[in-house]
Amino acid sequence: MPVVFRYKGIRFFFYSNEGNPLEPMHIHAESGGGEAKIWVMPACAAHAVDRRRTPQRDREGLE
Repeated sequence: MPVVFRYKGIRFFFYSNEGNPLEPMHIHAESGGGEAKIWVMPACAAHAVDRRRTPQRDREGLE
């Protein structure tokens, strides 16, 4: 799985031939606290898991 880039501890990557039938274009994001699948067009989260969610983190958002 090629890593596209890393940002603040989040690793963004893709699988070259994922799904049968093939899924719409998307990218995966993963960190120690969770993972997400993000559809590219239109840009939206297909699936996300946050193992460290707290009310404080919800208020902070991505910086």
